[in-house]
Amino acid sequence: MTTGCSREPFFRVAESILTAQAGAGRLDGHDVGRVINGAEAAYLVQRLVAARAAASALGQVAGYKVGMSSRLIQGNFGLTEPVYGHVFGSRLFESGAALSVQRSRRLGVECEIAATLAGDLGPEGAPYDAAGIAGRVQSLHAAIEVIENRFANLEETPVWALAADNMIGFGGVISAGATVVEPLASRGGRILVDGEVRETGRSGDLAYGGPMGCLAWLANQLSRVGAGLRAGQVVFCGGITAPYWLEPPSDRDASEITADVTGFESARLTINWE
Repeated sequence: MTTGCSREPFFRVAESILTAQAGAGRLDGHDVGRVINGAEAAYLVQRLVAARAAASALGQVAGYKVGMSSRLIQGNFGLTEPVYGHVFGSRLFESGAALSVQRSRRLGVECEIAATLAGDLGPEGAPYDAAGIAGRVQSLHAAIEVIENRFANLEETPVWALAADNMIGFGGVISAGATVVEPLASRGGRILVDGEVRETGRSGDLAYGGPMGCLAWLANQLSRVGAGLRAGQVVFCGGITAPYWLEPPSDRDASEITADVTGFESARLTINWE
């Protein structure tokens, strides 16, 4: 399926996704879905986008995100496991960052727990499990995952087309790191916009028992294709809350986003709407 001249459609999709991620275009979910018909094609296009992003303003891959991370959401899309995507260096921020965004961009936010890795997690150490992988984490963070609807017809877009577009990931914000690891499966989380609570959830609703289980799943998935996670990379371990889609306010030019996770310092982001 992905050899020889048959790769040309994947290169075209990758170019259109890279353009949309840079904010210079919109994607048609039907067009992408005609090329991306499953996990293999989606992850191939992700790799093509990442290779091109390294030479663009997006920059090198700085980490990963675990999407579709709850059993309920997976069931709604006919999935049996999560979906992963890349996080690029230019869009990984520390708490307190300010991000300038055109009002036409359709952003959303989720509350998550993110992990910064202390060492490599490659195929040579697989398979990984939640208990063992916790010791390979340098620090944990409350996090804001920023997502973006780059599709003209999101509701009609097949799930693997969404996956090819890094599961509609935009970037993320992490709080100051903490070394506490367990119990992570009992943490409450919430996302606030301009001081008002918009979404709440619990880390125990994530697949595989919580954030460390999702991290182990990701390491195993990458190991199966001969890849892996690297020391210093940041992994957003799945949405504790449902996404909250932002509306640029009509009476001011900024939105203040906060992610609170029990036992962690809050993650904060200012979005300046242009």
